Amino acid sequence: MRGRIGFPPSRDPRPLPGDFFIGERDTDPLVQLRRTRAIRRTLGLPPLAKETTMSFSVTFVGKPEAIKRKLAEESARLTGQSKTEFDAVCPALETILDQQVGNGAVHLSANGHATFTDGVKTYGNCQVDVKSIGQIAE
Repeated sequence: MRGRIGFPPSRDPRPLPGDFFIGERDTDPLVQLRRTRAIRRTLGLPPLAKETTMSFSVTFVGKPEAIKRKLAEESARLTGQSKTEFDAVCPALETILDQQVGNGAVHLSANGHATFTDGVKTYGNCQVDVKSIGQIAE
């Protein structure tokens, strides 16, 4: 039975050497992750799933046709999962740009991110902001 002289084991507020705490006592996420993995191994539970994230962000100002060219350049620059997610959003961005009429300048801002667990997409979000700035004087 563990405890200190004068304190019942359940009422002693001080940790004994070798004790560890999960949660409040240690706020370092890396330490918590290592501890969780060690506990899962000890209990014979399956390992934690591998989680990865990706993101992209673009901002352009100009005529819709010029912005479409820049979107194609950005797609060629990206690699891996970022390219896949960006290419999935590009047709919608081009459709929005096609709806801009006249000789006006447009401000396009788009950013997105996604989370993958063991290679399967578990969360995704894309935010697009398009503003018509006005006519371009030529």
